[in-house]
Amino acid sequence: MAPPKDPLIEIKGWQQALQQRMHYLPWEQDASWFRCSDPQEAWAKCNDPCAVLWMLGKSLDLHDWTAYRELAACLYHVAKVHSPSHDVLEIDVLDAALSDLQDKRHLWYYAGYTHCKTAAYRVNRLFPDDNIFEIEHGDATYFYARCLSDIFTVYAGVATRLHHVGYYLGKLGAEPLMLCGVLRTRFSVERFTR
Repeated sequence: MAPPKDPLIEIKGWQQALQQRMHYLPWEQDASWFRCSDPQEAWAKCNDPCAVLWMLGKSLDLHDWTAYRELAACLYHVAKVHSPSHDVLEIDVLDAALSDLQDKRHLWYYAGYTHCKTAAYRVNRLFPDDNIFEIEHGDATYFYARCLSDIFTVYAGVATRLHHVGYYLGKLGAEPLMLCGVLRTRFSVERFTR
């Protein structure tokens, strides 16, 4: 019988370089996918959508609007599949505005962006990102509203809340393996060494 593994495993190679570069990693270092010797293999095996989204947020070029828009579109389509029934007009307005922004033929891009920004602001006022509010009112409508609001920030080119989208999608019932697979169809090259 093999002795139990030490929880403080020794990390070598790309893992150590990543840890030194980021100073913080939001996943367990003994995760099986993180122990792969090849970072591309680790990327392919990662089954934690928050880790994939966190790495995407850390590695996307700040000036690559196309990548942000494609990532937002990908996340929006997953969110739409898991949208709950609700009767909140502000969520419907934000949902429609995000849908308009996804349409590449949208002629009034700036007007659509401004409309979406206003809708996201209204949703944020109704459904604040607050742990106490989430505990007291955290239902599927809340998670969908927060998810759409954070997807808009990704569309706007801000990745700081990207991993929160993974959390909210999980609360809405998105399967982690499915979400990771969807993300890797667009972002197939590993992000650990970039």
